[in-house]
Amino acid sequence: MRLKIINFLIIVSIMLFSMNIYGKKAVKPAGAEQSKTSIYNDGVIDYATSAASFAIASEDVLSAVKSVMYKIDDGKYEEYKTPISIKDEGTHIIYYYSIDNVGNKSVESIYKVVIDNTAPEVSIVPNVKLYTADNKNYAPLSCEYILKASDNLSGVKKIEYAIDKGQYQEYKTAIKLTAGEHTIKYRAVDNVGNASAEKSLTVVVDGKSPELKIIPSGQFYKKGNKQYAPKSFQYQIEATDTESKIAKILVAIDNGNFVIYDTPISIDQEGEHTIKAKAIDNVGNESAVASLSFIVDNTPPKLELNIK
Repeated sequence: MRLKIINFLIIVSIMLFSMNIYGKKAVKPAGAEQSKTSIYNDGVIDYATSAASFAIASEDVLSAVKSVMYKIDDGKYEEYKTPISIKDEGTHIIYYYSIDNVGNKSVESIYKVVIDNTAPEVSIVPNVKLYTADNKNYAPLSCEYILKASDNLSGVKKIEYAIDKGQYQEYKTAIKLTAGEHTIKYRAVDNVGNASAEKSLTVVVDGKSPELKIIPSGQFYKKGNKQYAPKSFQYQIEATDTESKIAKILVAIDNGNFVIYDTPISIDQEGEHTIKAKAIDNVGNESAVASLSFIVDNTPPKLELNIK
């Protein structure tokens, strides 16, 4: 008597099997369709979802197979009739054996599988902190967007992303965006086909530098290539930014260091002076340095009366 236990056939739950499976190999009947349920092996163990089912086929060329018995984990043995499905996530062991019609019993076999029904966790990480205002996220042109995913069981197979209305593509390197408003859509799939829900990040990429000017409180007197001002003049700095807005204005007088500008500047010391100013927006774009040079004149004219 020869008895051969055919290895597990990994099939899908919708696949139909003949109830008269014993004594011949199980075959897929005409018209049955197979889904895309996948089995993944990491080199140590198989992984599958609960959508997979496991069929046991046995044959005996002499007295024929009488029954196939199986149990899952610490459960009780029962007669196998239809493909086995496992609902609970985690590691499971299927024990199985068969008996022919004269009582010969096969060696018990085992099959170990990890059921993974949980989709990966996926996130997007900009390499600079985004500035948020009025329900909008702002980023500099230099910002890169890194996608990360993790899966505790079968592991991450791939991460995919799409920009605006573009097609999904596999993520390989950090994402860069052009100036303007964009939406990055992203998702991850594990090795048994569990897919995360689609997530998205909308960001306004601010590639424009602020504009800035220094405004004196009056008109300079110009003589040659020089301009003169009284000590009573004040100098106001105005900066504008159409996207992420102004974060700060910096000012330096003569050879001094740049400091925060908060009130109009007064200079009463006679002589030549230079005011320099620059503005920085909320994503770090910096304006060109504006410069204004002038001479403060505190000395009144000399006056004398001559008798001729």
